[in-house]
Amino acid sequence: MTNRKGLALRIALLGLLCQLASILPASRLTAAAKHDSLKAQTGGAVPESSSGLESQLEAILGAVRDRNLKQFNDLIDDLQLPESANWFAATFGEERGQGFAATSKGSWKDYEESVKDIFRYSGAKKHTRAFVREVSASASTPGGSLILAIVQSAKGPVALYTASAGRDRESDRLPGVYIYVQGFFRVVNWRTFCLLPNVKPMRIRISAEVAQARLVHQVNPVPPSEAFHERVRGTVMLHVVLDRDGNVAQLEPVSGPQQLFDAATTAVRQWRYEPMLLNGDPVEVDTTITIAFSLDGHP
Repeated sequence: MTNRKGLALRIALLGLLCQLASILPASRLTAAAKHDSLKAQTGGAVPESSSGLESQLEAILGAVRDRNLKQFNDLIDDLQLPESANWFAATFGEERGQGFAATSKGSWKDYEESVKDIFRYSGAKKHTRAFVREVSASASTPGGSLILAIVQSAKGPVALYTASAGRDRESDRLPGVYIYVQGFFRVVNWRTFCLLPNVKPMRIRISAEVAQARLVHQVNPVPPSEAFHERVRGTVMLHVVLDRDGNVAQLEPVSGPQQLFDAATTAVRQWRYEPMLLNGDPVEVDTTITIAFSLDGHP
C-alpha cells in the first residue's frame, strides 16, 4: 500500500512539473502569443482597434527581446504600407493623395532603418508594453495639435494612432503615425504630412548633451588615409537638423580640420535619434554635434 501511495505521489508531482514546464516558457512569449491569438480570431488580420495595434507593436518589441531576427524583420515588413493601397487618395483626395503616396513610398527604404533602430532601442531596454493613443474626430483621447490637424485635413472620418513603449508607463516614443490598411497597422513618417496646408513645421533648439542622450544609432567616422598619415587631429563641429522621426535632415560643417569634414558628415548622416516631443507633438530639432579626432585619426 505504501509503495502504491508513493508511486501515485510521484506521478502527481511529475504531472505538476509538466504543467509548470508548459506554462513558464509561454510567459516569456506573452506578446507574441497575444498577437498570434488576435490574428487567429480575425482570420490572420490584426483587429482594427487600439488593442490590435498594441499587440502588433508588443510582438515587435518581444522579437527584439527574444533576439528573433526573422520574426522581427517579418513584423517590420507588416508595418509597410502596401503599394496597392489607395489610403492617401481615399483619405485626402486624389491629387493630394498621390503626392503623399509618392513621398511615403520613396522614403520607406531609409525610414525602415530608422523604425528598426527605434524598436531595437526600446526592445533592448525590456520595454515590452505598448501604449497607444487614438486620434479621430470622435475620439475622446487627446492628441497633439499636429496629428489633430492631419485628422481635420481628411475628407471624411479617419482614425490615426500614435504609440510609445515602456514598462509600467510611457517612456520611449515609437516612430510615426499608424493607420489601419488591409488587415494590419502601417506606419507613416511624419514628414509625409508636412505639406498639408494647415500643418506648420515646428522646430526647437536643444543642446548637444540632450541630443547625445537621445542617440539610438551611431556610426563611427572613418577618416581618410591622408589624415591618418599626416596625423591630423582636432574637433569637428556640425550643425544638424533632425526631422520629427529622429533622422538627420540637414547637416553642415561649422568648424574643425577640413580634412576630416567628409568623414564626420558621412557618418553623422547615418545617425538616428529618439523623436523629440513638445506638448505631445513631434518636432524638428536644431542642434550641434562635435566629434573629436585623436592623433591616430580616429574619433
